Amino acid sequence: MSLDDAIRELERLIAIYYLGNNYVSDSVEFSREESRLIMRSIMQALEIAEMIKDKKL
Repeated sequence: MSLDDAIRELERLIAIYYLGNNYVSDSVEFSREESRLIMRSIMQALEIAEMIKDKKL
């Protein structure tokens, strides 16, 4: 998987939360608050990936 592919996947995962859905893992749906925390972690990963892509890290 290329860095661009990883960035697109992270953006897709972030969109799940902003579309009003909660995250699901192994058929267990996380609460809205848990989903918000997951989304924030994914957002941080996206920021790092973009910094690497832009060689600012």
